[in-house]
Amino acid sequence: MFNQSEVKRFIMKYGNKVIFPNFANKLTSTIVISGLGLIVTPAPIKVVFFNWLIDVFNLNSGVPVTLPDVSSGTADFTYGLTLVAIGLVFNLIRYWFEFKTNERESAVKLEHRKKLLSDVRKALSVDGLTNRQFRKSTEYAQIKKYLSADTIKAVEGEHTKGPGSSEIIRIVVGEARGSGVNPFKNSVLDELADIEIEWNLI
Repeated sequence: MFNQSEVKRFIMKYGNKVIFPNFANKLTSTIVISGLGLIVTPAPIKVVFFNWLIDVFNLNSGVPVTLPDVSSGTADFTYGLTLVAIGLVFNLIRYWFEFKTNERESAVKLEHRKKLLSDVRKALSVDGLTNRQFRKSTEYAQIKKYLSADTIKAVEGEHTKGPGSSEIIRIVVGEARGSGVNPFKNSVLDELADIEIEWNLI
């Protein structure tokens, strides 16, 4: 079910959170605080509190069955420890599911970035075509979805009918980036920058 590398990554990422749990989750904090309350509260106070709860239940239940009062010997330390353990285990399970979800999202993001990088590289490698041929090419079709509206207008506009594909690519990426114009959609440019920083591939 779990391989060794997954367990290792999980321990490294969430070990500190498990040892020092984050009780932002309300269910976890409620269970653990209730358990600690049972452990640290003096027995007489627990007896009074539980007897009050039982009296309220017996008065409002409307059923003939009544619960007996508790005595000081009934206030059990074990229940408190059990609640604390349940809270901590629940917290651990929650972190495990969060870890697996993040891992899946990272894998999807990585595949998307690889596809983006591949499409951009293919478009950059095209040469020797006229503008019209380049605009009909599969490389341009693949990269077009990443381009900003202004860049598409520049590539497909009247003033770029003559140049070959190498000049079109310079308009799309090289000169546009150098002059501070964003040839891509903002989110795509951010992703390309991340790829360049992380992997130094562009």
